[in-house]
Amino acid sequence: LQSLDFNTILPPTPKEYDNLQPPKVNDVCSRHFHVAELEGRQIAITRKHDIKYRLLPISWLKKMWRPDSFFKNAKRVTFQEMTIPNHYIWLYSDKTILYMVKLTLELSCAMKFEAYPHDTQTCSLKMES
Repeated sequence: LQSLDFNTILPPTPKEYDNLQPPKVNDVCSRHFHVAELEGRQIAITRKHDIKYRLLPISWLKKMWRPDSFFKNAKRVTFQEMTIPNHYIWLYSDKTILYMVKLTLELSCAMKFEAYPHDTQTCSLKMES
């Protein structure tokens, strides 16, 4: 693989890039949130030899702009720190960057107990930026 440094993924005019500024008005900034609950028996390891992305160093996050997404009704947010990293930065061949992080959220939700125990409670995940 070819050597890669942070300047390789910058916009065409890197001197204009500021990691404290969000993308300009017509620039694209997509945020995708995926929530999954898996049991050990549901997880299968597959091997792909035609992967189209590269894993970037986590230290690059300090140089990159990230949206200020937060969870409005979170009482506690825990960043998962284990013996292996639980966050990744992938760089695809078209220079699309995917940042993934694993969080555990404890949410605050108002409950209505008028029909208890014959009811169903829901708790929404409220996100803002």
